Amino acid sequence: VIMSKVPLGVMYNFGNLHTPLVNWVGEDGKPATQSRLNTRTWAIEVYPSEDYSFVLGAVHLKAGRGERDIAIRLGQINMLKAQFERFLNEDMNRNILLVGDFNALPKTQELNALLSGTNAGNTFIDPLLDTDLTHPAIAPERRLDYAVMNYNMFAEMVPNSAKPVAYFEAKRQDDLADHLPVVIE
Repeated sequence: VIMSKVPLGVMYNFGNLHTPLVNWVGEDGKPATQSRLNTRTWAIEVYPSEDYSFVLGAVHLKAGRGERDIAIRLGQINMLKAQFERFLNEDMNRNILLVGDFNALPKTQELNALLSGTNAGNTFIDPLLDTDLTHPAIAPERRLDYAVMNYNMFAEMVPNSAKPVAYFEAKRQDDLADHLPVVIE
């Protein structure tokens, strides 16, 4: 569900796309692809004021720690980065914020692929500390959840405002969602 007090623009849904499994060959000897992107993978234009906008993206990338799972996530990330390039081709100063369950630990191959880029538009920053944990909500022991922004948007973040938050006691929080939300000002 997307609820907003400010105007929203075009919504882009990436749930029906085919993406490659990076460096993975199928049983037929051909490069493997997958078509099970989570339908909660989308982007939308947000217009908080007449002279300011940004692109908000949300993801729920493939779960699992196996090599094939990593290959699927890398394919999903490559697709997202290509979509962001489309937004940046319209305006290299476009602000982009990507949030959600990345199902990747900090400093992993897939997170590094998402964060890396060649300019302020396509290079992303993870403002959380390595010690910020989000999963499971009842007793967090790892981080799978992120709110990353491109360098264009980073200057707008209130310093040190990014953090996982538990709004309820641990059991109730876990009953509502097994991941802690990440908030940023």
